[in-house]
Amino acid sequence: MTAVIQVKPGIGDVIWHLPFVRAIAAAAPDGQVTFFAPPTSAARASGTVFVVGGPANDARAEKFISACGSGQIVNACGLRLIETAALLRLADLFIGPSSGPLNLAAAGGTEAFGLFGSTPVLTYSRFIRAIVPKGGPSPGGMARITPAQVLERIAPYLSRRKAPA
Repeated sequence: MTAVIQVKPGIGDVIWHLPFVRAIAAAAPDGQVTFFAPPTSAARASGTVFVVGGPANDARAEKFISACGSGQIVNACGLRLIETAALLRLADLFIGPSSGPLNLAAAGGTEAFGLFGSTPVLTYSRFIRAIVPKGGPSPGGMARITPAQVLERIAPYLSRRKAPA
């Protein structure tokens, strides 16, 4: 499993549940990881996670990686746009907010799980899988997207591998 997640300031208290790296963490807008615990063994799978978000989010990514304590997470915030696009194209899945990387992942045929906490759900691509808070997108909605909700949506995809291009 190769997954890509996006770190981005200002998206609220987004909760990331990453069973494929044996970690659960919640990253606050300032990059502080506020919760960390191992998930149940049933949720575990092997793989590598690349964290994207551009050079401005490098420190945030490092804090996230350090808190997770896994050698399976790679800081890819320093990649150029073309390199990030290539990484997204080759990944098995993407998790992140409604953003450029979400759209690049979908354009490259990667299963793209979009966290639509406060923005309208994008419906133009068959590769975008919306994760919305209970009651739908609204102000403060990102904080209402739960780890269990993310895991439920991504679980069927954790053992899938993208066919080589």
